[in-house]
Amino acid sequence: YLFICLATINTNITILNNTINCYYTGIFFRISTNTNVLIENCSIKATNVGIYLSELSNNITIIKNKFNISKEYIKIWGKVKNLFLNNSKYGNYYGKTDGTGYSDTCNDTNYDGFCDQSYSPISGYTDHLPLAGHHSTNPPTNGVPDLIITSMSTYSDIAPNQTVNVTIDVK
Repeated sequence: YLFICLATINTNITILNNTINCYYTGIFFRISTNTNVLIENCSIKATNVGIYLSELSNNITIIKNKFNISKEYIKIWGKVKNLFLNNSKYGNYYGKTDGTGYSDTCNDTNYDGFCDQSYSPISGYTDHLPLAGHHSTNPPTNGVPDLIITSMSTYSDIAPNQTVNVTIDVK
């Protein structure tokens, strides 16, 4: 039911570039004071809660993550101090498994990849830079895409996890 369960004191924890698919809760923290936590660039899918924070969790930064949750993105039990849902550049993507999450449906009228309005996934905490879905309400104002791919080669002998170099000639 849980992906990660941590009980720590006086430590730094970084969860970076992970895919977390769990039945009930994605990440569970039970942390005492003087702990710094960074959860960045993770894909978190769960049926109930994406990130559950309990006890005296503090100094937690949650940025550039993609939530795909049925119920609650973040749940807090007990006291949490210094919870940051965005930095000066990025927030999080708040999706729901049925496609009705905030980021799934928000407006992005200036086509910058961020929802036009801030979002509070949990009472008292706001993500001022929530990431928008691919459905943006307005295309680029000049109507011309930045890149057009006119032909592609197909490679059938590429192995899983193999790195492939691609060259794009811009004319």
